[in-house]
Amino acid sequence: MPNIPAEDRYPGVLLKRGSSGPDVKKMQNYLNFIGKTYSSIPPVVEDGKFGPATETAVIRFQQLFGLVDDGTIGPETWNAIVSAYYELKESPTDPDLYPGFALKRGDRGSEVSLLQSYLDFIAKSDPELPSLQVDGRFGAAMERAVEAFQRQGGLLVTGIVDENTWNAVIARKNELNTDPWKYPGAPLRFGSTGIHVVTVQNALNQLRTQDPSIPRLVVDGRYGIAVEEAVAAFQRKNRLEPDGITGPRTWNALRDAQSPPEGQAPEPPGASADSYPGVPLSLGSRGEAVRKMQSELSRISRYYPSIPASSPDGVFGTDMERSVLTFQQILGLRADGIIGRDTWEAAIRTRKELEEEPVPRPEAQISDEYPGAPLMEGSIGPAVALLQTRLNEIGDYYQSIPRLAEDGKFGVNTRRAILLFQRVFGLTPDGMAGPKTWEKVMEVRNQVKK
Repeated sequence: MPNIPAEDRYPGVLLKRGSSGPDVKKMQNYLNFIGKTYSSIPPVVEDGKFGPATETAVIRFQQLFGLVDDGTIGPETWNAIVSAYYELKESPTDPDLYPGFALKRGDRGSEVSLLQSYLDFIAKSDPELPSLQVDGRFGAAMERAVEAFQRQGGLLVTGIVDENTWNAVIARKNELNTDPWKYPGAPLRFGSTGIHVVTVQNALNQLRTQDPSIPRLVVDGRYGIAVEEAVAAFQRKNRLEPDGITGPRTWNALRDAQSPPEGQAPEPPGASADSYPGVPLSLGSRGEAVRKMQSELSRISRYYPSIPASSPDGVFGTDMERSVLTFQQILGLRADGIIGRDTWEAAIRTRKELEEEPVPRPEAQISDEYPGAPLMEGSIGPAVALLQTRLNEIGDYYQSIPRLAEDGKFGVNTRRAILLFQRVFGLTPDGMAGPKTWEKVMEVRNQVKK
């Protein structure tokens, strides 16, 4: 159970359709965050009003987590939403992303274990690098292994795993690990360590987005009690002997759960074709997932010329890394040049939003007067198109505001642009264009045009 602060305890009042206030807004915010992992939970406007859309999101959450699906938030549903929120918040979606701090001698933890798994895997293909024991302790042996890797890769030899060294290890691992689902040759069980355990942990975490009965795992390359329990839960669901051991049958079942069995027709485009592949893509990665992102970014670059287009060859090179970095900077994502879940889904969503047919504008020029009702995610029409045009005009002078498709559809990108505008100009950052935000947009636009 994650550590939940006192201010997130159940307020003592049942929330249901018609309720309003800060507790409703908090639940909307948490459901939207949870929905980034559990895609069956639809996004809602965080306006503090418990309407039909919020009710639907609550019902989907309750169905997914095995609760009574009555669409109301009592103590059981409240605690489940809060627990899921903090569990996801405290557990990184992509374990291969740099943790945000350097690793050095004396450190311990899951990040150390994961890196040991990768360095040991790389050493199996390179006799110049020493093998490592995966124990989660950064000792003298690991320091020597890091120094040897840095020396070989032309990095600054410090024995400390900074961001450059971390990303270089991930890139080398991805380059060598071309078939992560090749059976390791012996069953994985309690006490096993290494990159094959990482594959199992990642697969189980991915499956958990459809089945919360599978416990969430820390991806560290160590087969402990938590992995054993998660494997047993998967085995029970798939009518395998629930012994918690990943032998050939369980391994193959996990592999097949990640992708359609060989010979089975793939799902239509827009289903599995647009789904995150389950592992981050970075410099050195290869394959169809890389080719998919190259295609997506090239199509986006037609609308954002600053994004350099890369040829769809399925190889993640330096050109593609620059494209990814530019895309991340434009959308306000973490600019690390790595395609994790957030960047993947943002690319798919942005391309779809940009290529949708625009809402036709009336022939007459619409005035800059407030349309009379707030514009929010889901709004469409000429007033939205005008708002997008004005934000683009402001964005020519304020580079932090991303450029928008002037299509008259208030989507995720328009909401992000509004949020950034509101933060820049000291307005309440609610992502909606109410009267104050609308008037400020028009005022700033007139100023920059002068």
